[in-house]
Amino acid sequence: MRVRMACVLAFTALAVAGVLGGAEFAFAYGGTGSIAGNVTNQVTHAPVAGIRVMALYDYGGGWSFDDIQFTDPSGNYTLVNLQPFPMRIEFADPNDEYFTEYWNDQTEWDQGDLVPVGEGTYTPNINAELLPGAFIEGSVVESSTGDPIPNIWIEPVYWDGLRWQNACVPVISQADGTYRVGPLHAGSYPVRFRDDTGIYYTQYYDRVGTVDEALQVGVTAGSLVTGVNARLSEGLAISGTVRDENTGDSIGGADVAVWRLFYGYLWQEVAGVTTASDGTYYAGRLEDGQYLVSFSDLSHGRYLG
Repeated sequence: MRVRMACVLAFTALAVAGVLGGAEFAFAYGGTGSIAGNVTNQVTHAPVAGIRVMALYDYGGGWSFDDIQFTDPSGNYTLVNLQPFPMRIEFADPNDEYFTEYWNDQTEWDQGDLVPVGEGTYTPNINAELLPGAFIEGSVVESSTGDPIPNIWIEPVYWDGLRWQNACVPVISQADGTYRVGPLHAGSYPVRFRDDTGIYYTQYYDRVGTVDEALQVGVTAGSLVTGVNARLSEGLAISGTVRDENTGDSIGGADVAVWRLFYGYLWQEVAGVTTASDGTYYAGRLEDGQYLVSFSDLSHGRYLG
């Protein structure tokens, strides 16, 4: 499955410069040409309001944007005061409900067809049918208490032939544990729930530990799939404080390594953390077993381990 992730770049009249696809942008000076058209939903063919339509042209030293308009409730727009240059037209949704497109039906900005513009010319029917993205919703709670867990990363992923990649921009769970992630192209995705703090184990939907075990979530264009929930478990943890042996002052930035005994004779490092400014550390997501903890100051060389 080939998945393309659309990136939406926002431009406003307050901007004095920008970058799109590596090309430099600058303000344009007023012309007299105009371009008009209509934007609809590719699936339902209904008009789409609030789509940002932008005219871009190459002035020889980079790309400039002449005019930016938003579609009205009927999906119509008119770009005005355009320079007499061929224009590339971008259609983007500020709310990220639709994938960005360039006239004529292109997803990459540098592949969009150019629309000729002259002084006083009016070019109608520069239309677009935008593909609506799919979304996944759910909640993340603590497995033993059912309490909501905020700040967990939710990542629908896909296989690109070499590795698992994010299928869209990841989101984090809110204070009440809920999330909404997308837009996604039609397809099936494992959904990963990941904790950056090291307290909770990474989990894939539906409550499994690896991507190979994951129940893939199928979506279609414009669909909303709800109830993709996670119940995360805290791993075992080792925590403490590192202090100066002579003064008792806490030591920030010290290196803490956690070693686990395997097969009764092999010690292997399974976690490595750095102490916080107050000297505290937390090494989580540990399994049942026998551990050793070593302390060093390799990063700064201030202390002997």
